[in-house]
Formats: sequence, C-alpha cells, structure tokens
Amino acid sequence: MASSGWPLDSNILATAQCQRRRLVSRNIKDFPPTLEGVVVPYTLGDEAKADPSSSDRAASQR
Repeated sequence: MASSGWPLDSNILATAQCQRRRLVSRNIKDFPPTLEGVVVPYTLGDEAKADPSSSDRAASQR
C-alpha cells in the first residue's frame, strides 16, 4: 500500500493535466478546488444553483 502524500498526489494531478483532463476528487486537502483543472463533485450542485443557465447548457449537451 502506498503512503498518502504529495509526491503521489502530484503525479495524479500531472497525469490528468498532461492528458488534458479534469481531476475529480473529494480530497480538498491535497487537491484544492482553486487549482486549475480540479473539480470537487459535491460543489457542482451549488454552482448550478447560482447559475441557472448552467443546467440548461448541461441538458443541451446530452
């Protein structure tokens, strides 16, 4: 089992960035939502409530 720590976390984030992907994680200690490319899933609902047009865009993309 690998120990938790920044070297492993930085590899995860770097891999996501190199692949031009977003990193979805609830681990805000190691992946703060202020970092570019990091998405914290349980904050998505709050953003959608603040911007009603975002739910319209999501529905039109399906």
